Amino acid sequence: MSDTPSTNFSTTYPRAAAAVPLLLLLSLGCGGEDTATGTTAGTAGQGGIDSQFNPGGSGAGGNGGFGGVCAADTHAADRVPPSILLLLDGSASMGSGISGGGSRWTAAAAAVANLVTEGPPDVHIGLSIFPGADDLSKCLGSIYGTPLVNVEPVTTSGLPIQCHAGAETNGCGSITPHELIVGTPIQPALSGSTDYLTSLNAEGSRVILLLTDAMPVGCASNDIESVIAQAASAFGGDPQVTVYVLGVAIDPSSGGLAGVRCSNASRIANAGGGKRTLNCVADTTDPALGCAYNIRDSSFQADLEASLNDISGKVLSCTFALPTGENIDPTKVNVTLAANGSSELVPRDPAHEDGWDFSDSNTTVTLYGPPCDTVKSTPGAEVTIELGCETVMQVPR
Repeated sequence: MSDTPSTNFSTTYPRAAAAVPLLLLLSLGCGGEDTATGTTAGTAGQGGIDSQFNPGGSGAGGNGGFGGVCAADTHAADRVPPSILLLLDGSASMGSGISGGGSRWTAAAAAVANLVTEGPPDVHIGLSIFPGADDLSKCLGSIYGTPLVNVEPVTTSGLPIQCHAGAETNGCGSITPHELIVGTPIQPALSGSTDYLTSLNAEGSRVILLLTDAMPVGCASNDIESVIAQAASAFGGDPQVTVYVLGVAIDPSSGGLAGVRCSNASRIANAGGGKRTLNCVADTTDPALGCAYNIRDSSFQADLEASLNDISGKVLSCTFALPTGENIDPTKVNVTLAANGSSELVPRDPAHEDGWDFSDSNTTVTLYGPPCDTVKSTPGAEVTIELGCETVMQVPR
């Protein structure tokens, strides 16, 4: 990114030794200057270290090694929550009955209620439903630029979301549940929702969870290629908006145009960057291979809940706020990750493969690769920001 601070004066270490236990850094020798060459004798026993973490000589008269003279100012890092917009297909086809009774819409409402009441507490979430009107205005992207429920902490937005979906009636006040409407204006809804998230004053990832049968109906410029182009534009924008697709009636058991719906849903997800699996197939009629999530009529609510939980884990932010009120030298910032009983230094990696880098105009740091995976998968994992010691860099491959 263009506003990333210069790293010309940061100490660089090889990738193989990138994750260095914090205790090791603190135990390295002390001295007058940090040469980190490993060739000069130390003044107090231990010498320096070279670029391969090999210790230098010991004795009197020389300068010490890296880290000992540096007293880092440590801060527990707060995760920056993701901003998630639920974009639900509220067209007439969602009234179709499903196994076990009820309809696709009632099952979707129940799954959404489960997400906002039982899902991750540290997310910001909002709701939009399309069609947004029972007239031609439903084809205007602008009416979706203001969602039914703004993206806010789930503790604030959770009840209004349930009320609009019809999953809750108590405490809803003037909110009336959505009534299913003819037409499936996916492109306008996706366009307006993208504009909303792009303009949102927020840090962290921005995500659209699109529940649809992926069959655009009605409105000009609402063909499947236009929808795919809009998803690609969202994912390629700045800030980036990722689009995940929860595909309704894309399973072969749905019959009819299931294969077309599956291909459409998978292509939208692939273009929007919200791939169900890393190696999914974009254009396929097999939902087991595709990039969209398969929401079957035979197990609609269970499939939707499982899919929402999986996506929630993926989008949980790996972005952490830098301490405020600090005069931060960007060449003297380090990140440590404590997980599974050990604490390790995470190197800065501008390549965004295995380490951290500055983000959001240098007000936050974001973990990439294995460190991010660890934060998402390890309960109780803690990230610490250390200020004042020369940044340890990842060596490019």
